[in-house]
Amino acid sequence: MPASKLFTAFVFATLATANVVHASDIDWAPGKTNIQTCFALQKNISFMFKARTNGATETFAEMKADVKKSLGGKGEAETKLLAIYENVLPRIEAGEFSPPKFEHAVGQLEAKQTAGKLCLQAFPNYFSVYK
Repeated sequence: MPASKLFTAFVFATLATANVVHASDIDWAPGKTNIQTCFALQKNISFMFKARTNGATETFAEMKADVKKSLGGKGEAETKLLAIYENVLPRIEAGEFSPPKFEHAVGQLEAKQTAGKLCLQAFPNYFSVYK
């Protein structure tokens, strides 16, 4: 199969997946350690970037609302995570990580790295365990 057809099939499969996944399928809460929390945050940002840039804006909006509802007022760790999402998600919406500034895959990595850097600043002790 030609590369262009494979890419098109991949895009449609990704878009279809993004449209059926609901925000409740993602765990927004902090992990058992700070490093697990930051890895999960990066995974979530990556997924949300893909959803938004592949046209699943409704799914992105649902996830964004779910982040705020799930993390608001539930402790210091959740407040820190919410601040990171509130920093990165508007930047995704504004196209800061999208073409022409970045190619799609590079933009996804940039958004993920930005979230990771903010998370490591918010949670500097990598292996601290939440009580």
